[in-house]
Amino acid sequence: QVNNAGGSARHEDDYTFLFKIILVGDTGVGKTHLLSRYIKNQIPDRNHTSPTIGVEFATKPVPLKTGGTIKA
Repeated sequence: QVNNAGGSARHEDDYTFLFKIILVGDTGVGKTHLLSRYIKNQIPDRNHTSPTIGVEFATKPVPLKTGGTIKA
């Protein structure tokens, strides 16, 4: 549960739309790079990254101009 600036409680599960995206590809093609760029809005440092193995999950709430929220 998160309190917003208005003081009312807001649950993390409050969203209008939910999108689940799966990135699939060969090793070293940039799947983790794309995820980091979208979620953290930063480009990972190529000199300090190692190949990832397995599965990574992340979510990002995106407010809509017309109201509501997309959870992607």
